[in-house]
Amino acid sequence: MPSYRVYFIDRTNHTTRPSEVIECTNDQEAAQMGKQLADGGDMELWHGARFVMRLPHRENKPSQKTALRRPWRDVPMSEDMEFQFRGGNPKKWHSGKIRLEGRLVTATAPDGRTKSAQSGGSNHEAVARLLLLELEREKSE
Repeated sequence: MPSYRVYFIDRTNHTTRPSEVIECTNDQEAAQMGKQLADGGDMELWHGARFVMRLPHRENKPSQKTALRRPWRDVPMSEDMEFQFRGGNPKKWHSGKIRLEGRLVTATAPDGRTKSAQSGGSNHEAVARLLLLELEREKSE
């Protein structure tokens, strides 16, 4: 029977205690057993060197800011969200839609133009801001 490891993670993505080894027949069974070990924080489930999934301590959907700051492997595929921020030169409000697919960040301007780029890890928010600013610059040229 394959063995899985459950790591207990805090808000800063550091382990909070030693990992636990569980024996399960597949990923789904391991996820169920991992949820039973919940101690109030997030958990990561690993099968050897293969990352299986992150088990959040709460089931509700994270806010836009939280979603944009999650490590890329924790971002649900095809997650769409409205995005608005104040920045640029001169500082003013910018808005658009952001789609996260793993490390790929796709920004859509209000007029429908899109631009994509790879995020370096947990920096989706900065990539989203730059893409929307580039789309706005291209429109004004």
